[in-house]
Amino acid sequence: MHDTKRPTHDWWLPSHAQPLAHRPKVSCRLFARRADAALLSSVASLAAIMWFLVPSSGCDRSNATHEERDASATDSKVTMDVRESDADSRDAHEPEAGPQDAAPIDGSLADAYFSDGSTTACDPAAPGTGLVVHSAPTFSVAISASTHTFRSLTNYGITHYPDGAVSFVQTGSGWQAYLAARASSYRLTGASPTNLSLDPTNPLLAPTGQSQDPHEDYAGMTSVFACGGALVALFHAEYHAIPVTPTASCPAPYHASMARALSADNGASFAVGTPAWVLNSSGTASYQATKCAYGAGGGSVFDPGGDYLYMYSFDWDASPQGIYLARTCRSDCGAPGTWKKYNGGSFSSNALAANFLQSSGPATAIIPAGGGKFDAFQTVSYNSYLDSYLMVVATESGFGLRVSADGIHWGVRLDILGHVTASDVTNRILYPTLVDANTWSRNRTGRHLKLVHAMEADDLGHHGSHRAYLADLELTLTTDHQTVTYNRRILARYAESHSPYDHWCTTTSVTGSYTFEGNLGRLAANSIPGTNPIYDCLMGSTDHMVSRASTCEGGTSLGVMGFIWATAGTNRHAIYRCSRITSEGKSDHFVSIDSGCEGTSGEGLLGYVE
Repeated sequence: MHDTKRPTHDWWLPSHAQPLAHRPKVSCRLFARRADAALLSSVASLAAIMWFLVPSSGCDRSNATHEERDASATDSKVTMDVRESDADSRDAHEPEAGPQDAAPIDGSLADAYFSDGSTTACDPAAPGTGLVVHSAPTFSVAISASTHTFRSLTNYGITHYPDGAVSFVQTGSGWQAYLAARASSYRLTGASPTNLSLDPTNPLLAPTGQSQDPHEDYAGMTSVFACGGALVALFHAEYHAIPVTPTASCPAPYHASMARALSADNGASFAVGTPAWVLNSSGTASYQATKCAYGAGGGSVFDPGGDYLYMYSFDWDASPQGIYLARTCRSDCGAPGTWKKYNGGSFSSNALAANFLQSSGPATAIIPAGGGKFDAFQTVSYNSYLDSYLMVVATESGFGLRVSADGIHWGVRLDILGHVTASDVTNRILYPTLVDANTWSRNRTGRHLKLVHAMEADDLGHHGSHRAYLADLELTLTTDHQTVTYNRRILARYAESHSPYDHWCTTTSVTGSYTFEGNLGRLAANSIPGTNPIYDCLMGSTDHMVSRASTCEGGTSLGVMGFIWATAGTNRHAIYRCSRITSEGKSDHFVSIDSGCEGTSGEGLLGYVE
């Protein structure tokens, strides 16, 4: 899913669904367990692996119709009321695992607060959704600056990472992270989630190049979790040998599906079974030159505790396109043939097609796309601070959050970050993963979070292939108060009283003999909606200058200082870039709140600060 395959708007062209007939409701759990045993005993020889699945049957995941909740919502850039469901209104707008994920989960149940109340083995025919109903409150978000992480991949020359959701797994000796990069999947290990190195240096899972495989050209892990004595990996698979002519905006058209691999050696290697795929699109692909992505993929697993595992994924061929939901019994460990799609109020539709290029059963869109807007590449958690299910999504403009009381009906999207748009280039932000700031769990989160994401920029803000970044988030209910200040940066002005008589306006500490002159205002620390980046630049060897261009207008970039508002607003004031000629005949740039530039030459409005 790296950026050479991702035009900004061309993926979201719907086609009509072509559902398959429902299969008889018989249990396939015994067959799935035998298949896993066969797979784990044959890691070294994929050709020897055989899944004992009954082609004409599937595990019954049917449920009674879930009663929809009536409510209303309002949307703003600061706070969010999520009581109205986009699934109901059809007004659509485009991982890491924690300690509880690392523990063996075969046959175990979480505490009653997270489970669906069941104390018996998974009943595929149980009514309801299996998700506890919580609340859906209004809240605001504070976000820190994003800093580069997972540098080990860059050091080995690996680019385009993460290329999907990131999974964190705690082990007895430390931590593991699993992620997609370029067209393959990698593992990092280390003492803490913020101190990880590539291990091994070669891919754990790679494209096969074989026309019979759904991962012929791409195999990117999105969810890794322990189950049945093994590590299970769900991955986004891409098949590129489709009759669509590549274009400049879509150099690698593909057909996606969700697939599965197992590891019997604590993640050192993974093997893919037969069939490899576990979930396919509900629609029939209609290959055409104006469309880049087909099938269904970008899925991530949510484990709320209890009997079931849930997978949210994006369907490019369904009508409408959008995020869809499937579930499986946790005791089946996500095996092929055990996933059921949410359709018309129950989990009653088969997720597995006979061929990875064919359509599977019909489904109901959880968050439909439309009107030039979409949500995709999501991760979901239960958030204890909000007492709500929390989803982070990649969108047409950046990242957003949604909350839900039941995991099915999701409220109005709150846009939290936009693509980083300088005056000369846009660096997209991609593939978000939210985890708890303390436990690094992707399934259960609290007030303080970590956002792992990709951005098409290096440390200094120059455009390039996407790489991993990490930011801190704090959620604040309307009845509470924000406790952090990391969401703002103070822009200060300094000056030298001797040669070269330079001014330096920056949000970082200064070096040399500069004297503090005053604060100019506060910048946003990250690319919240309505802001643009400003850069700390050095022109020549002595002239520090603020610029809205990533190239620093021919100077040297010292990095992004923060993000300035493009328009006036409450508690905001304008700042201007100014210049003067020093007594030594040198150029000296500075920033002023005075539109007249304090009697010097004005170079224009930079924007607005708080």
